[in-house]
Amino acid sequence: METVSDKLSRYVIDWNDMRAVTVLGKPITSILDENEDLFERRVRHCKYIVIDDSPTFPQTELLYASVTYEVLFCTLTWSEREPFIRIADPDLLTVDDMDLDNWSWDDPNLPPGVIKSYKNLDHHGIGSDLNDWYNGISAVNINDFPTILHPIITKSISAFKNER
Repeated sequence: METVSDKLSRYVIDWNDMRAVTVLGKPITSILDENEDLFERRVRHCKYIVIDDSPTFPQTELLYASVTYEVLFCTLTWSEREPFIRIADPDLLTVDDMDLDNWSWDDPNLPPGVIKSYKNLDHHGIGSDLNDWYNGISAVNINDFPTILHPIITKSISAFKNER
């Protein structure tokens, strides 16, 4: 069963994500206030993302150097009461405000679920980039990367070695 937060998150994502982003973890959307007379809900939508044109590590363009925490404040509007009550697709979504904050991968406040959802990576491609940067895959210094990314680097080194 889709929760109210899931439903509202889906609406915001469907309406707002014109950028090329990868969402890390589950977005959280909460209702801040409702105006039943105007069929409006004001919501706060939060998610961790990597934006495709964000800076990457110098060793590989396939890993982003940071994660972005995005908070959107939106107003969802319906033209009739019944869809408003059952939280159907809104007729209009207006982004009232947006806050973006870049976080280091080693930030102690970064929830563990964020890195766990950083998937669909080209591990062989990352390994190939590392091989080129370090002039050999065996010369890769894993400590050049944030600790939380070490499993990704290790997997990428193995993928490169296994597919050579």
